Amino acid sequence: MGREQERILRKLENNPIVECNKVRQRYCPNLFRDFAGTKDLRNLSYTDYSNKGMLGTVFYKGIAGITSMQSMTYEFNEERVVKNLYRFMGEKEKEYLPHAVTVNEYLERLNPDELQKVQQKQVYGLIRSKAFYDARFQKKWLVIVDGTQTYSGSRKLNENCLERHYNKGTQEETVNYHCDVLEAKIVLGRA
Repeated sequence: MGREQERILRKLENNPIVECNKVRQRYCPNLFRDFAGTKDLRNLSYTDYSNKGMLGTVFYKGIAGITSMQSMTYEFNEERVVKNLYRFMGEKEKEYLPHAVTVNEYLERLNPDELQKVQQKQVYGLIRSKAFYDARFQKKWLVIVDGTQTYSGSRKLNENCLERHYNKGTQEETVNYHCDVLEAKIVLGRA
């Protein structure tokens, strides 16, 4: 490992959040503006937190590797963390970040198409910026398509479950329910 690589590693060890924010600002400079532009279905007279604050909190929850909403409330409850996250999001500072219950209720009401629009704008911006043009193969973008089964069992979880019938029309007929997810990812560089 050369001196330059060691310097970069030391810099990351000192303040990984600052480096993460630099990367986000470089590649997705309008992310929080797009969060703010989502349609809010809440009663505005009862809201304490903006769309940007709610979605930004969840964004940083993911960045921090926090797996549950309750853990997010606990981990983000320090005054220093609250102050920094509001500064990172460009929001007016408040005493607290939204509680896990508040975020969950907000996400239940948020139309998934709103987040899809934000995601599409970010990906479109990355492609148009030419920042990842070296990742193309023969001047074409590589797309990975993944089909994954997330559930298989004898219990129907919801109305979106698909069914497989075995020994159909006989007394030994059984039904297996399964949920599948189809995902597409664009390749932006070597892992």
